Amino acid sequence: MRYLTEREKEKTLGYLRDAYKKASLDSDGYLDLEMIPYLERINACDGMVTLQSCTGHKKTKKCPYMCGGHLWVRLNKKMTVLFDRKLWQLVRCRFITQVDKMYSFHEFVEVQEVIDISFPGHETDSFYQTIEFITRFFEKLCRRSKDVENG
Repeated sequence: MRYLTEREKEKTLGYLRDAYKKASLDSDGYLDLEMIPYLERINACDGMVTLQSCTGHKKTKKCPYMCGGHLWVRLNKKMTVLFDRKLWQLVRCRFITQVDKMYSFHEFVEVQEVIDISFPGHETDSFYQTIEFITRFFEKLCRRSKDVENG
């Protein structure tokens, strides 16, 4: 489905709970510990779930390039409409380097829409400020959604 469903969110949260248990300082493919509190705050909101995240990393022998941080989020239809209206508030953060909508198609899954937000990694001074800004943006979106429901 293009938009997030409750069933998909529950399934993704189950996967994330397992991934939390495997997270470590040297994550090597699992969740970065620094991201978990932010992911939990975003995932606590109705109509959204995080899919992938990275705090970024510096060059090493194992990985010969520097990579910034990123966050992938799936939204339900109502949240997508709000996101599109309020996107300008997110991109006004000078540390966010890019926001994309990706569309993927898998053999057994309809087209999925994923928000991809890129920002400087934890090797920079702006990492915590930026990921907090992103998290608050999604929390405000959630509150705005509830305000619209309540009239």
